[in-house]
Amino acid sequence: MCRFVKWFDEILRHLCGTGGLQELGIWNTKFNDCYVLPSSVYCCTTLTSLELFCCRLRLPATLTGLRAVRSLQLRNVVASDGDLRRIIARCSAMEHLEIDDVHKARNIVICAPSLEKLEISSYRPLWVSVQKAPRLDTAELSLCYDWAENSWSVHDTQDSDGDHSFSEIEEMFDFEKMQRGSARRRTRLGIWWHFSVDLRQEAPIVLVDWIL
Repeated sequence: MCRFVKWFDEILRHLCGTGGLQELGIWNTKFNDCYVLPSSVYCCTTLTSLELFCCRLRLPATLTGLRAVRSLQLRNVVASDGDLRRIIARCSAMEHLEIDDVHKARNIVICAPSLEKLEISSYRPLWVSVQKAPRLDTAELSLCYDWAENSWSVHDTQDSDGDHSFSEIEEMFDFEKMQRGSARRRTRLGIWWHFSVDLRQEAPIVLVDWIL
């Protein structure tokens, strides 16, 4: 696996460095081993579409690319609150943002001046704050975390950059207690979806798959 990752990193470094790469999709099917996105992707200035599945985001201190990204799709990714906020803010041309089942992050802050469509799905409690999105037309939020033991994975670590095993997660979280508290979470969910910008009058906010 390590040899393949190094080879793939070299391929990405070459593609991102040529100056012609516009669309990039990375689907990692090794679910228990997130692929760490290499720094070369964050430096790519020509990307207009970036789709990631089962990848880990570790943003470099200085970002030199991603300004041209218009569509950003993050599915089953691992990212800290800070890294998620930075990559969203960096994609200043982004019109479509999809976040599906993000791990580790618990607070999503969105500042995206060009954003028109927002889709967020989560299987664990999540705070979403849209602070700057003057062009936002549609926002869809899907929440489903009734079964607590299925809402956490080896990638859900908030205070560490490492991953825990399933047995360690079971020790850290009392799933039966979390299950009993699902009714209390119902009253708090409405607070977690927070807009501090004015949507256009015709803009719909759609809540789907509201399963508690």
